[in-house]
Amino acid sequence: MSLGRSVAFPGHPLGSGLTPVAAKELGLVAGIPIGVSLIDAHAGGVGVLESVPGQDSDSEGCGFDKEMVLHRMALVCGTSTCHMVVSRDKLFIPGVWGPFWSAMIPEYWLTEGGQSATGALLDHIIQNHVASPHLANRAASQNISVFDMLNKLLENLVVDLKSPFLAALTEDIHILPDFHGNRSPISDPKAKGVIYGLTLDTSEQQLSILYLATVQAIPMVHATLLSTAIPMDRLLHMVHATLWSAKLYIDTVITALYSKWFDHAVVA
Repeated sequence: MSLGRSVAFPGHPLGSGLTPVAAKELGLVAGIPIGVSLIDAHAGGVGVLESVPGQDSDSEGCGFDKEMVLHRMALVCGTSTCHMVVSRDKLFIPGVWGPFWSAMIPEYWLTEGGQSATGALLDHIIQNHVASPHLANRAASQNISVFDMLNKLLENLVVDLKSPFLAALTEDIHILPDFHGNRSPISDPKAKGVIYGLTLDTSEQQLSILYLATVQAIPMVHATLLSTAIPMDRLLHMVHATLWSAKLYIDTVITALYSKWFDHAVVA
């Protein structure tokens, strides 16, 4: 099957719009403009890179800023996470995909790193713990998410254990999150994950600490990507803000960790 030779930019109008046959089947009007589509992560990247945090879409001066998009990194989070930046010039970075011309924003080069399992890793850690079913039932009875329940448990543990701060709860447990290989910057599909510090404790409290350790591990891969894959002198000039687009549950704990560890704004 031939894919053809004509390549169009994302959003570029195709043909004469919606055909009469398709319009009839969909209950729409023939001729409605049809644009070139984007894959899910790239569509989210367009949204966050071109957004203006804290500003209404109807506000004056909220149009596309050709300079600002060069100083932002988009993290589109779901089962996995894509880290995306655009540039006017080609960026060839070991362990990072690209550059791809006009793949996301027309007439810009896209460079894309990523983590193979983020939301999937959180689900795996939580759902494979013996305390998970009981925790899920408790969360449902309170009409809150499992993540909110875990955060409540962590807040209580900080008080009960007289921990100086939240992150100190994981001083004896550490996670290498490459459970589904490493996409960036090592590019090793055979890489494996590690949990160090397990005991015979099967309580909900232990699950909450394991969850926190996973939440801490995910942004540390982001830190490794930034510090090793992109030269720091270019990075400090390039990335002023990290912006989220997420199906992955982004709570205050995760956002706070990204904000604490990186010397630029983090907008969820």
